[in-house]
Amino acid sequence: SLQAATYAEQDAEAFANLLRDTVGVPRDRVKVLLGVLATAPAIRREVARAAEQVGHGGTLWVYFSGHGSPAEDDGWLMGQNVVPAPDYLKDGAVSRRELVRLAGGVPADARAVIVLDACFSGRDRAGGDLGQLRFAGMSTLGVVSRVAVWSATQADQYAGPLPAAGHGLFTYFVVGALSGWADADGDGQVALREAERYVGQAMSRALERAGRSQRPELKAENAADAWVLSELGAKAQAPPTVSERWLPPPGASTLGGVQVPGVEIDRGEGIVNAVVDDRGFLVVTTDPPGARITLNGNEAGASPDISKTIRSIIH
Repeated sequence: SLQAATYAEQDAEAFANLLRDTVGVPRDRVKVLLGVLATAPAIRREVARAAEQVGHGGTLWVYFSGHGSPAEDDGWLMGQNVVPAPDYLKDGAVSRRELVRLAGGVPADARAVIVLDACFSGRDRAGGDLGQLRFAGMSTLGVVSRVAVWSATQADQYAGPLPAAGHGLFTYFVVGALSGWADADGDGQVALREAERYVGQAMSRALERAGRSQRPELKAENAADAWVLSELGAKAQAPPTVSERWLPPPGASTLGGVQVPGVEIDRGEGIVNAVVDDRGFLVVTTDPPGARITLNGNEAGASPDISKTIRSIIH
């Protein structure tokens, strides 16, 4: 079996919470498969069952965070206990085409949105080799009516994490986009193409200094551009920026609403304002001088004055 993809379970929980609390999917309609429950048969069964439950004019959401694999006929999503070798892969994995077929079982006036934080390059979330799998090209997923497939990467890239947020890079910005970060026109709604545009730009900024590329891919009919994925109204959240002012308690591990594992802040007698901006940078400002800042156990130094801003990508 494979080691779990970094942050995959946190990603799944975050997306489930998004559906329940922001998108408005009834809580009893959100099924989450984690750990040993996330087998290929279980994935097939739950997607088919959910498609049957979608009402007229409704939306089926399918989200996957984990390892993917290349194959000449398609990209495959690995279930729990899959054997990462070409001869055994398909026994424990679900192909994208099968997922699309199952999701397409919604009523004729409904639609399905499939979000995949996985890659099909034969690499894990750190860019290392994934078992005996190697990318050798695969067939392109075509556009299917009423089904949108939004993937974390292009075919030859790997889906990396955003350690500053404790999530997959793609998931972090997708969840943010549908929570209101992508609502550029301020109408309280986020449409599919609006979200796609924001996520692509935000991921590009986040990777400016990382020395790698990860560009999401959306397969959808033209009519899907206007699909409204979330209607937020007053619940819409603005994207995190360095201009936010937020006062964390001593020892806080939540900065600007984002969980940052391993971050400790000793305010001393001063004040620390800390946010994670839309590029994944931790931005800390201290006043008065001398507040000590620790990032993942490594002391980052002290601010000599309030105008000094410390920026660091957390690895």
